[in-house]
This record gives sequence, structure tokens and C-alpha cells, in this order.
Amino acid sequence: MIVIAVDPGKSKVGIAVVNSVGGTITRKVCSRSTFCEDVEHYKTNYPTAHIVCGNGTRSEDIIKELTEYGIKDIHVVDETNTTWEARKGYWARHKKPWYLFFLPATMLKPNRNIDDFAAWVIAHRYIDANRDLHYKE
Repeated sequence: MIVIAVDPGKSKVGIAVVNSVGGTITRKVCSRSTFCEDVEHYKTNYPTAHIVCGNGTRSEDIIKELTEYGIKDIHVVDETNTTWEARKGYWARHKKPWYLFFLPATMLKPNRNIDDFAAWVIAHRYIDANRDLHYKE
């Protein structure tokens, strides 16, 4: 199972493509005006992929835009606290400055946009909730 996850936002959209064991294929932050093309590109490369969208800010608009673009069968996932989990994921992959070592990762704001990591968290939530689908495909 491949999951294409979308973290909806007002001006930026995070996208993550993740396999069924949680391995990241790609992550990206794109503008709101081009995200449908990006999702379509990944859907073309992974035709059996599940499309997943977080239920947060602007999610209804994002789902409507994807549907109008021709992308159907979009699953909605609870996106509560994904920003905090995305920060943890970011700092797990990037070295913290030595003077911030003892602060929890959720307190540190990365110096770049992490919507792609939030999409990665959304993908993992979908995979965890649908483990049995992995064995059917």
C-alpha cells in the first residue's frame, strides 16, 4: 500500500508519499495553486495509492479542488496535533543546535516550513488505522 497524504493549508500544502511500512518515498511543500498537479503526478506514478487528506484548516476546500481536478476517493484523517508530531519528526532527522539539546523537540520551531512532515504524520495515521489493507493488496 502506498499513501499520498495531503496536509491542507491556506497558502501552502504539504504532500508526503509513504509506503505501507512507513518508509518515506518523498515529501514536499507546494503552493496552493500547484498542489493538484503534484498529487496527480504522484497518483500517476503510484496508481494504486490511497489519497489521504487531513481534516484541518481548509480541508473541505482542498478536497473540493482535488475532486474537481479529477482525483476521487479521498480519505479524511484526523489531523489533531500533527504540527507537534511534525516538529518531532523534523528534529529526529535534523541535528538540533547543541545549546538546544535539552529542550523537547515540540518546543523548537524549525527554520523552514514543515507541512511536508505534517503530511507524513497524516500518512502514518492512515497506515496505522488501516494495517489490514496492506495484507490484502
